Amino acid sequence: MEKPDHLEIERIERYLNNEMENEERVAFEQKMQNDADFVQKVEAMRSLPNELALIEKDRLAKQVKMWRTEERQGEAVVEVKPKNTTKVLSLRFRAIAAVLVLVIIAAGMWLIPASSSLDSLSSEYLTQHYQDPVVLRAATDTHWESAIERYRGDQFDQMIREMKGWIDDAGATAEQLLYFALANSYANGPNFDVALDYFRRTEQLDSTAYTEVIAWNRALIFIRRQELDKAKAELDQIQGSREFGERANDLLDAIKE
Repeated sequence: MEKPDHLEIERIERYLNNEMENEERVAFEQKMQNDADFVQKVEAMRSLPNELALIEKDRLAKQVKMWRTEERQGEAVVEVKPKNTTKVLSLRFRAIAAVLVLVIIAAGMWLIPASSSLDSLSSEYLTQHYQDPVVLRAATDTHWESAIERYRGDQFDQMIREMKGWIDDAGATAEQLLYFALANSYANGPNFDVALDYFRRTEQLDSTAYTEVIAWNRALIFIRRQELDKAKAELDQIQGSREFGERANDLLDAIKE
């Protein structure tokens, strides 16, 4: 992965902070769909705040441990030579100051992680690719069998390219539309606009068969876009779902934080 220049960094930051207008965001996500290296840059910057916080927390914890060791050694010296009490007090003040810094960082991480943990959860759940084994075994025509094999192998970009030639034909089924939408959600450079469009088409063709999986994946997309009200509305629908309920409640808790 090449190092991003300052213009790329600025664009990625605006995307992650949901500061782009719709047309610019669509163009940005289109670039992600076609540029794997660019996707790596986006994901690297997405995870940067968490990584920096962990590094700083670990560094300060080690510093406090070192100061406490020095303090114990200093106290041992004081027992023999009482004149060194100034050094001991100094070390104690330094240790207390370091603990306070850690408390402040912990407080900050309590306030910030609402979005950090939410992003982390949604990213994790997007890697848990939906598979309905009944549907996957039901492939009968050559085109669909090939597409499903791509899906099974997490080859979503190849699947999308193969299906583009026939997915808009009049004979496409609801499950084919659904899996095309899912592939666009899971692809290396996801195209969320296309995914949302084909979820809608799936519901138009069959309004009941895939209600839960569509609500779940739409919620994940809305979270990635920081459209939390829309995400909450989708998650509320599946709180009692046997398949998605537990994860939906995890995300709802993270949104409330």
